[in-house]
Amino acid sequence: MKEIKISCQGAGLASLDDLIIIQGNFKTLSKSSAEKLKNSILQEGFADPIRIWTSGGNMKKHNIIDGTQRIIVLKQMRDDGYKIPALPVDYIEAKSRKEAIRKIIALSSQFGDISIVGLDELMAAGGIKYVDIESFEQLTDGKRIKWSGPKGETEDDDEYSIKNIKAVVSDGDRIEINGHIVVCGDSTDGGSYPSGGVDLVFTSPPYNVGLKYEGTNDNLTKAQYLEMVAAVVGLCKGSMEQGRALAWNIGVSPKTYHGDQYNVIGSIGMEFYRQYVWKKAGVPVPSFYRTENKAVARNIHSNYTHEMVLIFSNGAMDHGGGININFKLQHDVFEIGKAGSTVDIPAGDSVSGDSNLDTRAAKGHPAVFPVELPEVFIQNYTAKGETVLDPFIGTGSTLIASEKLGRKCIGIEKSPRYCDILISRVVRWYRKNDISVKVKLNGKAYSA
Repeated sequence: MKEIKISCQGAGLASLDDLIIIQGNFKTLSKSSAEKLKNSILQEGFADPIRIWTSGGNMKKHNIIDGTQRIIVLKQMRDDGYKIPALPVDYIEAKSRKEAIRKIIALSSQFGDISIVGLDELMAAGGIKYVDIESFEQLTDGKRIKWSGPKGETEDDDEYSIKNIKAVVSDGDRIEINGHIVVCGDSTDGGSYPSGGVDLVFTSPPYNVGLKYEGTNDNLTKAQYLEMVAAVVGLCKGSMEQGRALAWNIGVSPKTYHGDQYNVIGSIGMEFYRQYVWKKAGVPVPSFYRTENKAVARNIHSNYTHEMVLIFSNGAMDHGGGININFKLQHDVFEIGKAGSTVDIPAGDSVSGDSNLDTRAAKGHPAVFPVELPEVFIQNYTAKGETVLDPFIGTGSTLIASEKLGRKCIGIEKSPRYCDILISRVVRWYRKNDISVKVKLNGKAYSA
C-alpha cells in the first residue's frame, strides 16, 4: 500500500476521519482540479498543515478552516488504496462560528471553484453580510477573481436590522398596503380568513424541523402537525372560488410528513391536480457532510436539493382569463435558486450554536422563499386582477409577487413581529422600484 508522504510540521496531528468539513457548498472541486491536487500531493507530499478551529474548546472537534479540498482528495485517494497517516494541523483562533466562517472565506485556497450559491449559504449560516467581507481572492482555471467589498450598498442597508424596525402590530390588527391586506392572526382561526373570492392559495406551511419561528412551535407531533394542515386547508377551501387552485409548497424531511399531507388535503374535499418539484440551485440545508465525516453503511444524509409544490383544486379546475405564460412550469421539475432570497430581509438577533437551524435565525425570518417561487404559480394559475391568499405569509414574499403581477394579495401571519418586518420590507420594495405606497393600520393611515 502506498503511503502519502508528510513534508511539513504543524502544531498537532489529526486523523483524516477526525477532520470535519463545515464549509458546505462554498466551493466545488472539478475533476481536473482534483487530479491536479492529487498529483501535487504525490509529487511534493502533504506540504501544508490543515488549519482547524476547535469549537467550544473541544480539542476533538476539528472543524476545517482551510484545507477542505485537500481532505476531499485525500479521502478519494484512501478509497483508491493509499495509506493516509495522521495529518499536521495548525489551530486557528475563532471566538464563534461566525468568525470561523469569515476566516474560511478569507483563507480560501486556490483549489476548487467558489460557488456563488454556496457562498451565499455559508454566509447566511454564519449571519454574515457581504458588507462584512473586506476582500478575498480566488484562482480559478488561471483567472484570478477578486472580491473587494460590496457595490452600491448604503449605510442604511448596513443597518437594516429588526432592532431598527418599530414594533407597531398587535394580534388581530389589519394591515393594508396599496390595496393588499394582511391580517395578524392565527391561520387555524376562521376569523382571519375572507368569506370567499380567492382565486389561488399559494403558501408554504412550517417545516416542522425545529426552526426558530417567532411565536410558533416548529416541533409538533405527527398528529398535531397533520391536524394543523387539515385545519388550514379546510379554511382555505372555504375562502376559495370553485375551480380554483391550491399550491401547497412543502419540504421533504421525514418530520414534514409530506406523504401523509396528500391524503389529508384530499380528505377535505380538495381534488389532486398535479405535483411539481422545485429543484433548488444550491443546497440551503447541507447534510451530506455528516455522511462524509462518518462513512459507514446506512449513515446517509443526502443534501436536500428540492421541495414539492402540490396542486389541488376546489372542484374540477376551471379555466380563466388570458395570461402571459411563465415557462418555468413548462415541465413539472423546475429550478429556482435560493441565493439572494434573503437579501432584503433585515438582520435578526445574534444566535449561538452550530446547527443550521440555529444560525438561520441570523435573519429576521428563518425560512424565506424567493419571490420568484410564488410568482411562477401566480402568473400561471391566476389572471390579472384576481386574488391570491397566503395563510402563512411571513415577511411578504407572496405579496410582493402579487403586486409585481397585478394581482391582489390577502395574507395571514400569526407573529406581530413578522408583520412589522413585512411592512418594512414591502414598503422598501415599493420605494426601491419608485412606486408610491400607502399603508393603513386598522383603517388609519400609517407612516412606515
